[in-house]
Amino acid sequence: LLQLGQGRGYVEIGAGHGQWARALAEEHGQRYNASSSSSLDNNNNNAEEFVLAFDNQSALPLNTGVYHAYTKPAHSYFYPNVRQNTTTNDALVQGTGRILLMVYPGPGNMAHEALVSYTALNQDLQDDVIVVYVGEGRSGANANDAFFDLLQSGDWILVKELEVLPPLGGKGYEKMFVFKLSRTTETDSSSSLS
Repeated sequence: LLQLGQGRGYVEIGAGHGQWARALAEEHGQRYNASSSSSLDNNNNNAEEFVLAFDNQSALPLNTGVYHAYTKPAHSYFYPNVRQNTTTNDALVQGTGRILLMVYPGPGNMAHEALVSYTALNQDLQDDVIVVYVGEGRSGANANDAFFDLLQSGDWILVKELEVLPPLGGKGYEKMFVFKLSRTTETDSSSSLS
């Protein structure tokens, strides 16, 4: 993920407490000296941040009354820069040109709406339009059928599928999927993901 996002960064929608954003940002900072002005291209909004994390705070997995800023989990694992968004589209506008990251989105329509908005906002970019989705497949606990229908419509190419560490108890079916928007006019197959 660090190599894939180098020069562009990520916009994470539905970040929750931002555990993935924090892990990516910290690792990026250690590896690539994120304070350098060359860590992200200057055409990205908020270029100094490798991950722009957004959540509407409506379904946080851990109670913020219990896990607040003075507790070890919040201090050690949560990303302090998760921004509260009112709409998915508003958050994506701020992350135009970045790679879309969705980690364990809820079973509702949010993942589908994010994919539709992200595609519309980024389809004219010269760079590859890339989505990283972490979660269960169709009919699982994450996203809805409309999201998977869109990914399987022929407009998206599955570039990579990776296993993720299972949760405690080992009963998870989650994987990491990297998709790239198909460019019908594209003649050179040597993309940054090939």
